[in-house]
Amino acid sequence: MKFGNFVMKLVSFAVIFALLWQYQGKAETKARLEEENEEQIAEIKAYNKEIERQIYEIENAPMYIDGVYEGTGLGFGGDVTVAVTIENDEYTKIEVIRAMDEDAAYLEQAVTILDKIVKYQDADVDAVAGATMTAEGLIEATQNAIAQAVNK
Repeated sequence: MKFGNFVMKLVSFAVIFALLWQYQGKAETKARLEEENEEQIAEIKAYNKEIERQIYEIENAPMYIDGVYEGTGLGFGGDVTVAVTIENDEYTKIEVIRAMDEDAAYLEQAVTILDKIVKYQDADVDAVAGATMTAEGLIEATQNAIAQAVNK
């Protein structure tokens, strides 16, 4: 009887010891995984912070560099050149500086397109009927000038 009791206690002890051993192993594995996860989370947070910084710089950087830029396009009578003034990310003034071979009447009609570009802050406007080629030349010239001002 005493021997049976001893064996029973020994088996119970062995089972408890094995369960505790197994639990300890699982606890250590879980702790290691949690530590690895925390390291990954820290890396992801640092990466996100860098992305946020870059986005902030992009969003707060001016789209254009202030200045006066010249561009040339092909009009009805040949090349037309405009000067685009950019201040604080806006086109403030566009003027024709060369259009020597353009028909004066067509040029007079087409020049109105430059006011539209300034008003809408967009060089993608419809050409002027009756002076289509001259207007398209002015649009092209304006787009070429604006392209030079882009803050890269």
